[in-house]
Amino acid sequence: MAITATLVFVGHNRMRYLIVADTGGGESVVIPASAGATPDLLTDSMAGPLRNIFKVGSDGYGILAAGAQTQAKARALLLALSAASVVGINIPVAFAKFTPRSGSGVEVDANVNAGVIEYVVLANAICTGYLDISVHALGVGGS
Repeated sequence: MAITATLVFVGHNRMRYLIVADTGGGESVVIPASAGATPDLLTDSMAGPLRNIFKVGSDGYGILAAGAQTQAKARALLLALSAASVVGINIPVAFAKFTPRSGSGVEVDANVNAGVIEYVVLANAICTGYLDISVHALGVGGS
């Protein structure tokens, strides 16, 4: 079965996916913002700050224009890395955290595929846990 992501909670400011990796060793699951079948950030999100972030490709966000994005922009939007300099000051971004239930060795990154932002969850061992995605508000000059 490899690795799966199943939406288990959605709110205006937070989403939670159950991640299950049952074969171990370098498996990954991608959760894009492409408005496709679940798991998909646009399909699964509710109206609110998170959905606005995920719609960067079609609507733009902060100082980012609509259209294809880069990996640096995806990391700023989805992982709050150097976000103020990329998105703009005082613009909320998303933050992802993996909490293991069993096992360990999970990495979460942000990527771009054909200009569409996405989360990539890589499991290096058999494990289960939750990927929590929430709104992260930056302070003035914060990153």
